[in-house]
Amino acid sequence: MKKKVSILIFFICANIAFTQIKLTETEKLATTAKIWGFLKYYHPEVAEGKYDWDDQLFKILPKVFNVTHKEEMSQVFINWIESLGEIKPLNITFY
Repeated sequence: MKKKVSILIFFICANIAFTQIKLTETEKLATTAKIWGFLKYYHPEVAEGKYDWDDQLFKILPKVFNVTHKEEMSQVFINWIESLGEIKPLNITFY
């Protein structure tokens, strides 16, 4: 019985450990580049030229490289996007 409990505890701990795998520098950079590129063309405040977008990239990179897990990186991106300003809904009619 003790052996079964020990095995169960081992698998639970292993599952917790492997679900929070650290991000590599390449993953961080690739994700940042995708989000930066998307916002460059599709965020209204950025597309209007209200931000020096290259400078924004260099400001966000140190924050991204300091995170270790996906959840932390997501929060960095959410804070960054929210700091750019509100996105107003579009009134589009389809015929």
